[in-house]
Amino acid sequence: MKKIIYIIGFWSVFTFSQQQTEYKLYRIEKGDTYRSIANKFNMSVDEFLKLNAYKKEDTLLIGVSVFVGKPKTNTSYKKKTYFHTVKPKETLYSIAKKHHLTVAKLKQLNGLKTNVITIGRRLRVR
Repeated sequence: MKKIIYIIGFWSVFTFSQQQTEYKLYRIEKGDTYRSIANKFNMSVDEFLKLNAYKKEDTLLIGVSVFVGKPKTNTSYKKKTYFHTVKPKETLYSIAKKHHLTVAKLKQLNGLKTNVITIGRRLRVR
């Protein structure tokens, strides 16, 4: 039985490191219950049980460290990309200023090596 728990524990740590997460370790104290720990860290009891490979009938042991917390949301994946279509008489400077960028950043976002742009070209601005 202990071998199974160690394998599950290893799997939890492996999964923990593979997901973009920000879990903390919490040491179980006298009087803690699944619900009290889950409430302290804004988790559901089921999330806590799954994260730590526990079953509802398992006993919490004082002094044992468990994972707590919520997954860290990685906002870089959720950012929407915006484009600007170049109009007559626009320059990199005017476009950059309009979108609160530097010319260097605008060139970097679009892989530009020169300041030459053409009318109708779509430039990434975020």
